[in-house]
Amino acid sequence: MDTEIGIDEITSTGDIAQMEVAKMVAQILTEIYPVHLWRVGWQGGAIVVKHSATDNRYGYIMPPENFSYSDLKHAVMLAGGEILERAGLTRGAWDGEMGNKFEM
Repeated sequence: MDTEIGIDEITSTGDIAQMEVAKMVAQILTEIYPVHLWRVGWQGGAIVVKHSATDNRYGYIMPPENFSYSDLKHAVMLAGGEILERAGLTRGAWDGEMGNKFEM
């Protein structure tokens, strides 16, 4: 499954590096949690992960640390899993149900 990446505006090489990290996060999420509708971006200096089948107000903010790939993959797995769990969605392949639970 391809991951769709949209870029609004790139104004520096730092923006390119940030979007590359966001793209990598989206690819990891798609690998670990297939068919889910992930949205990943970079905002305010942090990676923002959201799920399109849940309330748009909720997501996960990952600090802009210099992760090794294995550390990044682990952090992304935890972020995605937390979003799915709080929304009442399965951690496996998405079954098409909308998340509506969100426990804080």
